[in-house]
Amino acid sequence: MHRLLITSFIVIVVAGSNAVFAQESNDSIPVAKNVFIMSNRSSVFYKRITDFTMDNYEIGSYVNSIKEQTQGNRIQLKKHDMQGLPQNWVKVIAYKGKYYPYLYESLGGERYQINDSAMVNYWMDGPVAKPIAVVKKLSSETYEVRLKAYLHFDDKVLPHLNNREDTIRIYFISQKNDIAVFKELGNDDYEYRLMIDADKINNYPILVSYDPNNRTVPFRDIDSIDFKRLIRER
Repeated sequence: MHRLLITSFIVIVVAGSNAVFAQESNDSIPVAKNVFIMSNRSSVFYKRITDFTMDNYEIGSYVNSIKEQTQGNRIQLKKHDMQGLPQNWVKVIAYKGKYYPYLYESLGGERYQINDSAMVNYWMDGPVAKPIAVVKKLSSETYEVRLKAYLHFDDKVLPHLNNREDTIRIYFISQKNDIAVFKELGNDDYEYRLMIDADKINNYPILVSYDPNNRTVPFRDIDSIDFKRLIRER
């Protein structure tokens, strides 16, 4: 569905020149070349950023990643009580002191889906799932998700990467409990991301990187985020 929606939109833009794009961008604020802030909740861009429906290719990628993880019963896929943890997540960036859900249109942006049995990363080549081992609700504003991943490395070469357990701590930082810091332990260090519950994206304008010729590069002129401070002062 994603590709059909965007492809049809690109064809319309090329055929109708700037007129259709201007109509689609009536409520947008230019930020840089091919980058703008969109506030029209009826825009195709809002529909795109909140749509996690998989097309046939993406379904195949998801199913194959599950098979790779569970083959030979190395890892069991089990259902978990998610204890109110939202399912669909979209990347948030900071720009001039404000938070914006970010749609990098060429790739669909950085998105996660946490269902009752796996965490799904949406990559350029398709979604990849890691089975969930444990879900804990540590407080009304904090969750912990542990992922069990068998990565099929040669046990003699990289044994520490096989059957490893990744831990993601999710800290809600907003009063509406819609934006959260994802703190992920990987490669002996922590990686931080700011994410938003996709069901609540309509609470915010979104920042879009879009080029009808599909040559968009990620927007770089963004504020740095002190993730540790956000967690500490929430």
